[in-house]
Amino acid sequence: ADHGVRLVNSPRAIERTVDKSWASAVLARAGVPTPPTVICERYDGAMGAFERLGGDVVVKPLFGAMGNGIVRVEDRDVAHRVFRALELERTVYYLQRTIAPAGRRDLRVLVVGGEVAGAMERVTDSWRANVARGGRPRAVALGPAEAELALAAAAALEADVAGVDLLVAPDGEVVVLEVNGIPGWQGLQSICEQDLTAKVVSACEALVTA
Repeated sequence: ADHGVRLVNSPRAIERTVDKSWASAVLARAGVPTPPTVICERYDGAMGAFERLGGDVVVKPLFGAMGNGIVRVEDRDVAHRVFRALELERTVYYLQRTIAPAGRRDLRVLVVGGEVAGAMERVTDSWRANVARGGRPRAVALGPAEAELALAAAAALEADVAGVDLLVAPDGEVVVLEVNGIPGWQGLQSICEQDLTAKVVSACEALVTA
């Protein structure tokens, strides 16, 4: 864009979505609900965050996709070992409170050009629902609140094309888990009658010629 070339997504959007800490800060500032999250740099801070978040957290690398490098920690002794190991790597600790898998729904929403292009529920017996990790795609009709939240998350991160992961808790609360600025849609396409690739291409053409 600095040289008069419209990119989809913009470098700014890519930077924001690939860095979980940056994305979390932007979403929080925009008022988009996410699981309670703590980002810190020291072992002591991570152990304190583990306790404050209820002793059941998901630890994620700042950069990563498809569920790689994600660990659920439910025990203080395990937390000690995991955080000490991360300390040796001089990494940043990114912890989110676990939303209990029992009764929750995991949704992936493909947002294209400010509209919902498609959505699926990811069904799994594990606490991780990524299709790359064995989650099974199932067609779903989004409620208005779910669609609105997915659009708000993509807009906050200035992403023209985004895969927005939503978690619906057993009590009905909906939160944004992650926003992927380089989304794949093979799993979604398998249960969607519309040609999603054609939708993405059409939206990109409209954006770059606007």
